[in-house]
Amino acid sequence: MSNNKQYIIVDIISKEFFKNVDGNVKIFDDYDDALLHCGIYEFENAWVCELKHNHIEDNEQYIADYNAMEEESEMDNYNEMNNEQ
Repeated sequence: MSNNKQYIIVDIISKEFFKNVDGNVKIFDDYDDALLHCGIYEFENAWVCELKHNHIEDNEQYIADYNAMEEESEMDNYNEMNNEQ
């Protein structure tokens, strides 16, 4: 099972997000990698925050994708329960 968690770093002192070379918020797919970057850049006080929800107002494509993901997840759960028997 893949880890779908994502993380960002927030410098508590400057209230800034850690950004990539293009100036966009850097999103880490690995918690330990985010922690490593805190050490490399010597943040004195930073949060490593797990992203939980991406709110998109009135986005029909997002809703369709979310519903498809939920249906797939329900099927995976159903298949896992039947395989355990």
